[in-house]
Amino acid sequence: MPKKLYRVHATKEVWMEADIEANSEDEALKLAEEHHGEQEWDENHSQGGDWSYDEVEEL
Repeated sequence: MPKKLYRVHATKEVWMEADIEANSEDEALKLAEEHHGEQEWDENHSQGGDWSYDEVEEL
């Protein structure tokens, strides 16, 4: 029997960080949320741990 082709979606938690000048932690969080698009986010971080293979579709 010939094999079929499947696309498997693998996911892993990814996080970003930005350095934000503020007077307090609460203000820094507020500024991050209100001005997210204006921040210089470093996006090259992922959490350790295993990949999750939750979704598959036949092609």
